[in-house]
Amino acid sequence: MKPLIRRVEARKLSLTRYFNGKPCKEGHIAERLVSSGQCIVCTHARSRPRLKAYLKTPHGKAVVNGRRKTNRTKLKAEVITHYGGKCACCGEAELSFLCMDHIEGGGNKHRREEGKAKELTNWLKRNNYPEGFQVLCANCNLSKHLLGVCFHKRPVTKITGLNAL
Repeated sequence: MKPLIRRVEARKLSLTRYFNGKPCKEGHIAERLVSSGQCIVCTHARSRPRLKAYLKTPHGKAVVNGRRKTNRTKLKAEVITHYGGKCACCGEAELSFLCMDHIEGGGNKHRREEGKAKELTNWLKRNNYPEGFQVLCANCNLSKHLLGVCFHKRPVTKITGLNAL
């Protein structure tokens, strides 16, 4: 349950939302916008048809998809920076190559429990960046998945000089 706060107090604290525990005109007991005092549920219900109509136009689709991509990239950068900003194995720092990894494995189980795989960065931020995760580049992550250990950490054979498979 959210703490009760009045709109005036929320405005003084520079909040964008507040919860007063009272139902809106439609009967929703939900957070309200400080700027207008409107219920969040009612606001979303009114904006949904406009968004759907806007998304049917080529321009609207491009604008919304571009905005979503920018927001996903910012969130990914924020989460990866928090966990070290580079691959824990090889040191790769190119953001487009980096991804999050469960240190002890268990990613499939975690996805089944929590839902969509693409939401891991959101989940990490919402849960205050818990322990048990690391940044890996795509190569190290796939190698860890397929071989059980990153390719860089496999023993080197004396005959070929290549990592043992």
